[in-house]
Formats: sequence, C-alpha cells, structure tokens
Amino acid sequence: LVEDFPLNVAEETVNGVDTEVRYSFGLDQFGLKDKGEMRLSFLWAHLLGRSSTPFSDADKVEYRGRYAGSAFAEDKINYSVAWNWNNLTVSYLGEYISKLDADTFCNCNTSPYIQKIDDMLYHDIVASYTFASDTSITAGVTNLTNEEAPFIETGFNATTDPSTYRMFGRGYYLRLNQKF
Repeated sequence: LVEDFPLNVAEETVNGVDTEVRYSFGLDQFGLKDKGEMRLSFLWAHLLGRSSTPFSDADKVEYRGRYAGSAFAEDKINYSVAWNWNNLTVSYLGEYISKLDADTFCNCNTSPYIQKIDDMLYHDIVASYTFASDTSITAGVTNLTNEEAPFIETGFNATTDPSTYRMFGRGYYLRLNQKF
C-alpha cells in the first residue's frame, strides 16, 4: 500500500548570500606578447539558514549543513581558470560542496547516530578549438581525480544524493559542433 499525501508546511525559510566574480586580463602585461588572455570566475553560494516548521506550534527544523532527503550544504563554490589564445581555449573548472551531517537509522534505544559526510571537490579539464566561425571541437575530462559520490545511509537513490553529487567517476568526452 502506497499512500501519498500533500505536504502542508506551516513555514519555510531560506536565506543566504550568492557571490559571483569574473575577471579577464591579457597576458601582454606580463611580457607574454600575443599569448592570449586569462579569464577567471568564482561563484559562491553560502547558505545562512534553511528551515521549516512542519505545522503550527511545531519545533523549527534547521537544514543548513544537513542531508534531509536532499543535501543542504552550507557552501557550494564553482570556480574556473581559462586561457584563450587565438582559436584555442583551455579551462580548468572546480566544484566544491561543503560537509554535511545526516541522521541515520538506529535499531537501538539511544538517539540516532549522526553520519558525517565529508566535503567534496571535483576537478574538470576542457579544451576547445574553433576551426571557423561555424565549426569547433571540444574535448574534456570530468571528475579528473575520480571521486566517488559519498555514501549516505538515508540517501534514497543509490544511497547518495544524485542531485548534488556526481554519480559516475572520471569521464571523457569529445564533441564536434557544426552550425548550419
């Protein structure tokens, strides 16, 4: 028997700070004449609070830094460094997800065990070359250090959170883009 009822949350609160910084500069200023430009980017989402009150007069439940059906990481950071020279672009991209705590199931008479989930850092490398204004080729390696998605005992899908973590190890791709 499966019963599915609508969820009526008395109050849900989210607040945080999103920061994005982008900076580009030519390499000429460093004595590297005609060697292209560098592009740096940094995107930081900092969760100050994420809570809900399930019904009137209930205690507030805080989710920041916790796994509760989804990961509510306190910090998520994406950054990249790209070198662009003529028709070639080579990029390094990083993705950081801060640590989490997760309640687990316990077959004992004590309070539930809190599972500690380590922070995660993914690394990607991408190179792209444009042959003409309408043809380009791109090659990349994702999850360069072959990080595994963390085991989350209460994780529903594959005992992890696939909406937050990468499900597969290192990956390779080659893409040809032709505009008509």
